[in-house]
Amino acid sequence: MALALMPLDKVLNGLQGIKNSAQNLFNSEMSKLLEYFEKNWLSNIELWNLFGFDSRINNACEGYHNRVSSRLHRRHPNIWQLINFITMEEKRVENIRFQWSAGASRIKNKRTVALQKRIT
Repeated sequence: MALALMPLDKVLNGLQGIKNSAQNLFNSEMSKLLEYFEKNWLSNIELWNLFGFDSRINNACEGYHNRVSSRLHRRHPNIWQLINFITMEEKRVENIRFQWSAGASRIKNKRTVALQKRIT
């Protein structure tokens, strides 16, 4: 559902709009889905709502997982390889934190910036 991209104060109205639009599709499975959503997700909207975030994609997570698997060179590293990787990763993150605290910022891809402007 696109509710995650709506302002927090409009999510409930958006859900009601979905319910109204889908009334002719309602069957027991659709009702169960909406009941599940309301029960499990509506109490914590701020946890999953993306309105106002600069990035709406998980490329950073995908990139990090790719980094981990390429650095470890295997799916099931032994404990020493894992410890070595974690130690090196900690040093890398400390360097990045130091650079950011000194005022450095990440350069954004021009295409990504243009796409973000079109979306917002």
